[in-house]
Formats: sequence, C-alpha cells, structure tokens
Amino acid sequence: MQTNNFINSIYSSKIKSNLRIFLILLNDLFIVNFSLYLSFVFRLEEFISLSKIDNRIFLIVSSIYLIIFFILKIHLQFFRYFNINSYKKYFKFYVFYSFLILIFVIQNKYFYMPRSLIFIFPTLSFILIFINRLIVKNVLDLSNYLESQKIAIFGYSDEVTPLIFTSDEIKLIVDDNKYNFNRNINSIKIISLEEFKKNISKINKILIYDNNFFENHKSSLRKLIFDNDILVSVLKKYQRNNFIEETYFDFNYYFDRTPKNFKLNNYYDNKTILITGGAGSIGSKILSELIKTKFKRIIILDNSEINIYSLKNSNIDFSDKIIIYINNFEDNEFIKKLHTNFKIDIVFHCAAYKHVPLMEMDNFAAIKNNFLNSHIFFENLINIGISSICLISSDKAVRPTNIMGASKRLAELSLQYHHSKYSKKNDNLKLSFVRFGNVINSSGSVLPFFLEQIKSNKNITLTHKDITRYFMTIEEASNLVITSFSIAKSNDIFLLDMGDPIKIYDLVKLLIKFSGKKLSENNIIDYNKIKIDLIGLRDGEKLYEELLVDYNAEKTEKNYIYRSNEKKISEREFELLYLSILSSFKDDDKTTLKKILSDNFINYKRIS
Repeated sequence: MQTNNFINSIYSSKIKSNLRIFLILLNDLFIVNFSLYLSFVFRLEEFISLSKIDNRIFLIVSSIYLIIFFILKIHLQFFRYFNINSYKKYFKFYVFYSFLILIFVIQNKYFYMPRSLIFIFPTLSFILIFINRLIVKNVLDLSNYLESQKIAIFGYSDEVTPLIFTSDEIKLIVDDNKYNFNRNINSIKIISLEEFKKNISKINKILIYDNNFFENHKSSLRKLIFDNDILVSVLKKYQRNNFIEETYFDFNYYFDRTPKNFKLNNYYDNKTILITGGAGSIGSKILSELIKTKFKRIIILDNSEINIYSLKNSNIDFSDKIIIYINNFEDNEFIKKLHTNFKIDIVFHCAAYKHVPLMEMDNFAAIKNNFLNSHIFFENLINIGISSICLISSDKAVRPTNIMGASKRLAELSLQYHHSKYSKKNDNLKLSFVRFGNVINSSGSVLPFFLEQIKSNKNITLTHKDITRYFMTIEEASNLVITSFSIAKSNDIFLLDMGDPIKIYDLVKLLIKFSGKKLSENNIIDYNKIKIDLIGLRDGEKLYEELLVDYNAEKTEKNYIYRSNEKKISEREFELLYLSILSSFKDDDKTTLKKILSDNFINYKRIS
C-alpha cells in the first residue's frame, strides 16, 4: 500500500511538472506570436488583419522559440524568484533568438517579411516576456503576502524585543500589563486583550510567549480562533532569525469538551494499594490521583527501568508512603512477600502490552503477558488474601480485530471466572474491570508520533480519513478508573463515557493548526504547511471501536460511568478455553490460536 502511494505521488508530481511546462509554453508562445503581429503593425504603421501575415511565419518563429526555450532550460527557472538580475539568461535568449531570426529573414525567399523585423520582433518579444515575468513574480509575491504569517505575540517582556526588530511577521503584541498598553516597539503596538479582539482581522497567527496569560484567557478566545481560522503555537525560543515553536496541545480545548473528573471520596483512606505497571502512562496517573487521598501506602511495581526513572524524576511529590519496586507482576513469590510485608488491600492491574501493530508481529507476547500471566496473577492474589482487584481493560477488547484486543478480552474473562469460582467462599471479593477507549498521551497512543512528524516538518501518515476513536485525557481516565472502583459492588464491568467518537483526521488537522502551520494539499515543500498522507488500514485495525459487548449498560450514581450487563462465561467454558489457548501457546501455533479466539465470548475477527 505504501509502495503504491509512493508510486502514485511520483506519478502525480510528474503530471504537475508537465502541466507547469505546458502553461509556460502556452503563455510564451502567445507573447511571441503577439509580438510578431505588433512588429508588423509598427513596421507598416497601421493595424492589419492577421490574414495578411503568412501563417508559416507564426509557425517558424514559434518553432525557433521552442528550440531555444529547451536549450536554455527556461522552464527550470522559479519565476517567484525572478528579479532584475535574471536579465542575463533572458539576454542570452534574446541574442540567440535574434541571430536565428536574422538567418531566417535573410534566407527567406517564399513569403513577405520586412527585414526591419530582424531587430523589431526579437526586441519586442524580449521586452514583453521580461515584463510578463515581472508581473508573474509580483502576482506570486502578492499571493505569498496574503498567505504570509501576521503574528500576534501573547505576552511581553524585554526578552521579546529582539524578535520584534528582526522579524517583519510580528504585527501586534498583546499583554495584560496596563503600563505597557499603547507603547510602540519598532512601530508595533502593545495592546490589551480587548483591543486585540477588535483587531483580530489584522493577524492570522497567535504565538504564545506567556503561557499563563494565554491559559487565563483562552476560553474567551476560542470562538475567535476558530471563526477566523487563526493559527496558534507556543514560542519555545528564537534562534538565527527563526521562531522555534512547539505545539499548543489541549485536547479538551480543541473539541470544546468539559473535563470529566470527580473529587475522590474516602474509599481509599487508610488503604494499601498496589499498582502494577505503576510507572507507565496510566499507572503513574492513577498514582497522581491517589496521592490526593488519605491512603496508607502505595506500592508501584514496574519492570521498566526507563519508566521508573522517568517517574522518579517527575513532579510527583514522593514520600516514604510511596514504595517503588522493579519487578514483574508474574513473580508469585515476590507478590506474596509484598503482601506479607504491607498487607495489600487493593490492586490496580495496569501492566499490559498495548501497542496493536507490535502485538500483531508477536501474537504470543500479548497472549502470555496480558492473559496467561494475568490469569495466574489473579489466582495468586486471591489465594494470598487480596480480595479487591481492578483490571484496566480497553475498548479494543470488544469484538476484537487484533491480538492485543483479544488478549485484553481474555483477561476480562479470567477476572469473571475467578469471581465466579471464589465468590461463594469470600463475600468480600470485588473483582472489576474498567473498559475505555484511547487515552491521549498514554503508551501506545499515536499522538506523540504525530507531534514528532509535525516537529520534523514531515508529512503526517494516517491510515484512513474516516477512522474514528473514542478519546479521553489521561487525567480523566485515571480519575474515573479510581472513582468507578470505589462504587464497585462485586464483579462489575465499568464503561467510561468518552463522549462522541472523534475522527482522527479532524484531530490531526487541529494538531497542525495548533502547531502554527496549515494543511497542505500538495507535495510542495513549505515550512509552514504539513500534508496528510493516507496509507491504508494496518493489520488488525478497525475503522471504529466499541465499548459494549451486549449493547446493554446502565447508569451508575456517578456521571460518565456506566455499568455493563453482559453475559458471563461459565467456569467450565473458561477452563476449556484457557487450556486450549495454553496448548496453542506451548505449541507456538498461531493458526490454532486465532481459531480459538473466534469463540463467542471473544468474537475475534481478523481484518487485513
């Protein structure tokens, strides 16, 4: 697919190049033939009918022009950069053309052509073509001016002053310090926010220097930004007369969404909580939320040194009540030791492989980690006396089309199985899972990839224009996960209200806009424009995702949180399923695995 797109792009580029040459020739041949007619008019000192000029003359002068046009490679010149110094190439053209016209006129014995045209015609052609190029250049310059950036800088300090003296793109400075109002720096006024709103038509881009200033007023600016198609970006630094910019990213601001979160109740007070994958994107945010409660102790378990290092160097205020271990959750003896030492009350199981394309490459990595190891982990937790477990699941577990989603569905079934098996003996058993869609900036999220492409000024690669996903910020997801488990009864399936699904194409366009760039419709390299390349759906990728298996959910006492009522697997059905998957894993038999996953409780159906 990508190869076909590459070939098509080359083919399209060649067509555009040939079209450009054709238009230049059409333009120039008109000028040459018009010059020939005017030359006759000047020579005879009267306007004459075209029929009085032999058609063969038009044909010959056009042919001579074409020969010199390609010999001197006139078509390779960028007319937008045409200036008075470009006369050298055109003067050379004039000399050659005059010489060949001279030979033609002297040798001509078949039709009337005044000899004075030897000078008049080439000179007139040269002048008109030169004027034509200057006009084209000015038209392109006007077009560039209309498209040029007219920037309003948000925030002012002395640090901004050098930018103003070296950039002609800055038109306004907006500040909240009234003592700066109406001051001029290099003829650029410093104005108030209200004055800026009245002058919004003068600019097409906001460059954020003072982030706090913009944050405080962004709500009142949103309608203006979208109605007037204003670009926005963050000024990181100014280097070698260039703005070094960053993307202004605020998902809820992009789509005008109200953040979804709750003030946490006292459910977690005096509790010891284990978070597996606790240094990952979701796990670390669950930690950030739990810190707001009166917890007794939080244990972070993660097998990634890099993630642990990042967590330790984050802005989280670590106390002696937060303990970090680098180990794997499937180490049963280690988990037993943790419980012996700390008496764990609640487990949030976040550890999982989440990247769809990678798991399509290595199917059994997902099956082993997300299902088989998690199944043993749940068994171990219950056997050592831990009765409250929350599994972080995914919308990709619903009618999965990829192995990662299928492995998460199996983990859900495992938790249901353990509740069915042990709840008769343990009334306090609370085994629940929370299912939600894409979390912005979580591991496996495509967002950092898009931002890196924009930063590098590369085309953004998107699989399909109509692909949609449910989205939620990582802060919202973590808060709602913790809130949902606090209202869990025994074996609940929670769904998070993620709002309407969003087209990723629309999200990408907003990322481009809030990176201070425009969407490009062609392959012409332009620092201020980004193109979106559609490369086709990847293996196992759906156009849309779902959250419900049986389309049956009820509201809970908390907004944005729903309880799903789904048919649950029997103990016998699960045990047979588990043994068959374990057998395919031991035999490394992917074909059998995928047949097993088509089971009614999993509903795996591969898309390729």
